[in-house]
Amino acid sequence: MPKIPKERATGSFEFVDNKLFNRKVSTDFVSRLEDVVPGIMSSKIYPENKGNLLNINIRGVSTLRSEVWPLVVIDGVPYENRGTDYGKGSFNNINPNDIESVTVLKDAAASSIWGAQSGNGVIVITTKRGKFNERTQLSFNTNVSIKAKPDLYYYPQMYTSDYIDAQQYLFDKGKYNSWFRNRLRNPQPVLWLMYNRKNGNLSELDFNREIDVLKNTDVRDDFLKYIYRNAVNQQYHAQLQAGGEKVNTVFSAGYDKNLNDVVTSSYNRLNLKSNTQIKPVKNMVLDLGIMYTESKNQESLLPVAYNRLAKGMQNYPYMRLADEFGKPLEVTAGGFNPTFRDTVPVVDCWIGLIIH
Repeated sequence: MPKIPKERATGSFEFVDNKLFNRKVSTDFVSRLEDVVPGIMSSKIYPENKGNLLNINIRGVSTLRSEVWPLVVIDGVPYENRGTDYGKGSFNNINPNDIESVTVLKDAAASSIWGAQSGNGVIVITTKRGKFNERTQLSFNTNVSIKAKPDLYYYPQMYTSDYIDAQQYLFDKGKYNSWFRNRLRNPQPVLWLMYNRKNGNLSELDFNREIDVLKNTDVRDDFLKYIYRNAVNQQYHAQLQAGGEKVNTVFSAGYDKNLNDVVTSSYNRLNLKSNTQIKPVKNMVLDLGIMYTESKNQESLLPVAYNRLAKGMQNYPYMRLADEFGKPLEVTAGGFNPTFRDTVPVVDCWIGLIIH
């Protein structure tokens, strides 16, 4: 790919060299550009797909009914991303430790090179290459980053005791009377305690004992104990390069092991990259390269984070995820009213096939 001196370049662009690019540590290269390149804005539309989707904009969105992200070009070849579709690229496949420099083209001048697909800007990535007439060099780098559990008590929230007192007040005013007759309603456990006490199915002593236990329970404690952990990201990278008068080569291997802050979420990646440059005649260089990526992303089918699992009208601040021995409990938040659900008859059904 031809290089143009900065004083002869047209349009607006930013050049990020290797030192500036590695000022930040991350598994994906996208995060290393944030807060480094002016004009780049992170999109919060798909935060859970960070790294799979580019998730950044350069000076906003400039196209309609088209790709909303900037075009990514690696060593002169456009890198087409299709998220996690089979057979298509993901931006998480790009190991930032294999990147030498990044140039961000910000305006319409990029269209003269890359056409209409560069309407939202271009991120030009140059990967590391060997050098001619260089001695054999072996380099290794590693980093470990640790992130603490989220502080679920940071934002003010009604205390469990106040929440139950408010429900008692509304229950006494008759707000929930129809809930117990509606098969689609599933009143919270504390409402069932109030209902059973009102109908004489629960003594005042037992009611007060169970209510006191619930008032001293906060679901955030169970989330911090069973769902969240300290996130640990480990990154290892080794590179071997050598160069003679006619040939140079570089080989690198990288391994990432990420344990995210939710116990059901982890990510492992193996990167292998080889590049060889051959100079058969003067003013001619053959560039041969291959890259292999193997990754494993583990996520739960249903979201389990506090603001994803424990939200909505059917969840409550005294909900427990496990008993005092750590055994998981069944959480009946949502669904049908158990009074109707338990009376549904079980019907045996069979199908016979007759051949004449």
